Amino acid sequence: MDGPTERWQWPSPPFAWRHLPPPGNDVAQPCRIESHGGAWAEGQMLGFDPVAASLGFRSADGGPVVTLPFSRFRRLTLTAPLKPVPLLPGAPLERIPAAAQERDYRLWQRGAGQPLTGRTAGHVETPDGLYLFTPVDEEMSLQRLFVPRAVYERCELGLSAEEIAAKEWIGTPDELLAAIERQ
Repeated sequence: MDGPTERWQWPSPPFAWRHLPPPGNDVAQPCRIESHGGAWAEGQMLGFDPVAASLGFRSADGGPVVTLPFSRFRRLTLTAPLKPVPLLPGAPLERIPAAAQERDYRLWQRGAGQPLTGRTAGHVETPDGLYLFTPVDEEMSLQRLFVPRAVYERCELGLSAEEIAAKEWIGTPDELLAAIERQ
């Protein structure tokens, strides 16, 4: 006998950062959808179904709900960002570990066109597509983006500042002298 199926949830950022729980998949969320031609439409995401590869979208309050297949758009941005959890009353909010996580991304679109580019502080790739997390509000919050798998054929991620520093790390006196000589 099968148990109840788990409800789908948007992936969490792939690093340790305490944040307030996002709204459920069945709650209207403000969003922006980018078409294949680059035009944007603002509205509300009313449901997200990766199994059916579609989402429910309404362009204005009270407007009709449209079921939009993933193949009809190239990027979905949830415009209400994830917010950090306050630790104690009056304590400062926890910042996103941006230096350790933030990096450039480049998604090569299927069938030509300019690649989709941007910065992300983490990503989760699934059979449905790529979930990205862009730091906003001075690295205090994360905006969630989704790029359907059908839109891109290849993803390239750059190095984070932490990874770049690790490559250039000077760990011995000889390495220090060589670095001074190069300058």
